[in-house]
Amino acid sequence: MERLIFVLMRVVVTLKPGVQDPEGATITDSLQRIGFASVNRVTVGRHFDIEIPGRDEDRIRREVEKMCESLLVNPVLQDYHIERIQGPQPAG
Repeated sequence: MERLIFVLMRVVVTLKPGVQDPEGATITDSLQRIGFASVNRVTVGRHFDIEIPGRDEDRIRREVEKMCESLLVNPVLQDYHIERIQGPQPAG
């Protein structure tokens, strides 16, 4: 029996250029106030680590792109990129 194989994909989501980032601005200001004067700008994003069974990285990447387009990313405000973090690895 063939062992189930998993691939770990990471989706990194960031704001598009020109979109206001109030959280990043607050963090920048706070860092500067506590003595980190060299900080010019902080931007805030998020990432999703998604583990998917399979060996075909192209198919898995397409599936993750569909996840981004369907739920994970607001295409009006956000950009994203997908990275393979690990895999394929045997399960268990």
